[in-house]
Amino acid sequence: MKKLLTIAIMTAMFLGSAVSVFAAPWNAAENGNDPSGKFVAYYPEGYHTIPWLGWEFQGADLVMQRGNKKQFHQWFEGTYKDGEYYAIHTIWSITEDGTCPENWVKVGYTYPHWGDYMEPGAQYCVHNNYYQGTKP
Repeated sequence: MKKLLTIAIMTAMFLGSAVSVFAAPWNAAENGNDPSGKFVAYYPEGYHTIPWLGWEFQGADLVMQRGNKKQFHQWFEGTYKDGEYYAIHTIWSITEDGTCPENWVKVGYTYPHWGDYMEPGAQYCVHNNYYQGTKP
């Protein structure tokens, strides 16, 4: 019985720590705590453009680099001009041959006005995904 109780406690501790890790990106970026060096931009508020959805989104925006500047992940949470709440995850991936996968859109000329972390002159394939978000 003691062994079973120990296993249960260890499992609960593991699951509890996993939840805090998944929630960490917003807190880590906000506090400037980024041991991975992958956070490239964090805007706690302001107007943002979501490619092919519009430019009148207002809220928080976090961008992380994946790999060697070839791919970025962007998380936005906030409202559109009509007041509707959105949580959108956008993947930005450099296209080497000028083509993008189906259901992705090509975006060019992003540097430097959309982020100096982007590669100058590169064209990106972009895909938006909706997620539940953290709306209170």
